[in-house]
Formats: sequence, C-alpha cells, structure tokens
Amino acid sequence: MEGNYQSRAETAIAAMLRQYSMSFRYEHPMAVMDRGRLRLWYPDFLLPEQGVIIEYNGLPEKPECRERQEHKRLVFAEMGLPALFLEPPDLHGQYAERVLNWMESVQEKRLGKMRQAQNMVRRSF
Repeated sequence: MEGNYQSRAETAIAAMLRQYSMSFRYEHPMAVMDRGRLRLWYPDFLLPEQGVIIEYNGLPEKPECRERQEHKRLVFAEMGLPALFLEPPDLHGQYAERVLNWMESVQEKRLGKMRQAQNMVRRSF
C-alpha cells in the first residue's frame, strides 16, 4: 500500500483510497496482452478487492501522454478490466465521491450480470 508516489496527485489519490479503507497496490506488475504480445505493465493503482484500476495522467495536454492513456484504455477494456483515468481537473471538489460512485457502478454492473446468469440457470431447470 505504501509507496514512493510519482506526484502529489498520486499521493492524494493514495491518501483518499486509504481514508476509505480501499486496499490497493501501487505500480504493482500485471501481465497484459498488448498488440498480441504478453507484456508487464505497472498500473498506478490496482484495487484487487474491487477488480479495478485507477490511472493518473498528469500531463493530458501532451499528445504522447494522451495517446498512451488511450492505448491503456483499449487494452484494459479488451481484458474486461474496468479502469478509471484521472487527470488534474478531476482531482478538485468532491472527487473522492466521484471515484467511489464509479467503483459502485462497476460493482452494480457485475452484480447485474451475475443475476442474469442466475436467472438463466433457474429457467433451465
């Protein structure tokens, strides 16, 4: 959980996650399929209990950072791994509430899929 964060924003994100007792791994290695090859990536925040990733892009105005973020978004989506991408404007106001609401919506979607599967099983008997 503890780490040497790359920026003040990442430090703030980590503090917010700790404040709400959200278990996370900072820049924890994970294998991804990227362009047909198995690669090792280090997402900013991996929340294993929620099965989500939070990435912070501190320089969204740089084209190479924006392209890297979009590529990550596609790869995570292909893996079925929900990822929230935050930028400097996102860390103002009630951002903790927005992050937690996003996590809740991810879990609600998963629960909905599980209920659909259970209903299909019940109908098959």
